[in-house]
Amino acid sequence: GGPPRGGAAPPVDFKLRLAWQVWPAALALGHHLATQFPGGHWEGKRVLELGTGTGILGFLMSSLGADVILSDVAHALAVVEANIRVNKDRLRGRCAALSLDWTAFDEADFYGRVAAAWQVPVADVNFDYVLCSDCICEGLYLWDAFIKCLRSLCQGNTRGITANVIRGKEYECLSAMADHFDMEQKPIVDPPYGLSLDMPVLIYELTGS
Repeated sequence: GGPPRGGAAPPVDFKLRLAWQVWPAALALGHHLATQFPGGHWEGKRVLELGTGTGILGFLMSSLGADVILSDVAHALAVVEANIRVNKDRLRGRCAALSLDWTAFDEADFYGRVAAAWQVPVADVNFDYVLCSDCICEGLYLWDAFIKCLRSLCQGNTRGITANVIRGKEYECLSAMADHFDMEQKPIVDPPYGLSLDMPVLIYELTGS
């Protein structure tokens, strides 16, 4: 009996490995959100994070009092769900993990699941902010689908905030995003320890144009 010994480890999906790491864009965006908004700003705000990965950015928002939906593709949610359980005593706002694949985004279905997670009527589901860090990493993901999903989510008074490490191809997506959003670049003030400036991170606040 017992587990088999030796042999090659089962392969791990490359994009899943990406979701298991904390990337510089998330650190930079978290620093910006925690330091560049007035004290108490996040209390009671409703926040959606796309491509949450480990959930660190959403956990920061929840610890500051926001109600947060942490979203990623379904097969990447196990890590963030485990992290919710580990960090539950540190979270002040409501915090739930839901699957969201922006290549097959169904707005009615997603808002219905948010309503169930937050135990509110669907008509009351709205977001103040949609956060994205490194969601357009070096062309690994479908930019047109990402932009279409983001446009659907950033309606009315909902603001998007993105952070991306600029490795090369990200400029192409940012240029395409400028066709659909009013984009204001935000400086990284007093960069946090551990954030390398050798690989620039650009932060933009978005509103639908």
